[in-house]
Amino acid sequence: MIGWSPEQIVGRIGIDKPELKTNYESIYQYIYKDKKDLIRFLPRRHRVWKKRGRKTQNRVGKIPDRISIENRPEIVNERSRFGDWEIDTMGSRKAKQCVQVIVERKSRFVIINLLKDKSTKEMMDKAVESLKKFPTDMRKTIAFDNGTEKYGTYEIERGVGN
Repeated sequence: MIGWSPEQIVGRIGIDKPELKTNYESIYQYIYKDKKDLIRFLPRRHRVWKKRGRKTQNRVGKIPDRISIENRPEIVNERSRFGDWEIDTMGSRKAKQCVQVIVERKSRFVIINLLKDKSTKEMMDKAVESLKKFPTDMRKTIAFDNGTEKYGTYEIERGVGN
């Protein structure tokens, strides 16, 4: 079986020993975890799978002083007043830069900022700079998503004077 890919091995096992059940992913995982010296014999590189699902659950807990979107005043959901803002960032996982989008809920007025990096400081500085241009009565609430770049975002409200 030298020179065979894990896919070929699984196909051959199915023919020669149908009572044995495995799949090629199990073979790749075994090689990458326990038999690293065999990696060089693989005909192609294979993506190493990581366990998923836990990271998103823990992320929310890492943001101190986080206020849930459900706890904002009911009037915000009605969109009957100007001054309720939402802030989000968009960007590729691989790219260093990203885009910050600030939307006023009633008017749908949008402010778009290009951020040099995804750091909390950069995100907060741009948001404060953008929102400071509006009078205090036009800055009633600010809501964020739960991205880890929002760590410490309660400082934005302090920075814009809310």
